Amino acid sequence: MSGFFDRFKKKTVDAKEETKDITDHTKETAGNLSEDWDKVLEDLEDQEEDK
Repeated sequence: MSGFFDRFKKKTVDAKEETKDITDHTKETAGNLSEDWDKVLEDLEDQEEDK
């Protein structure tokens, strides 16, 4: 019976690590999108000023 719990624990630990990796990737992507969006807004403001 302990073999079952060992496998379950390993799967749980693996899932936690995978979740952390996904979370880190999402935060990085969101940060990049935020920077890109700021640039787009600045470009739009510059275009409005040029008119």
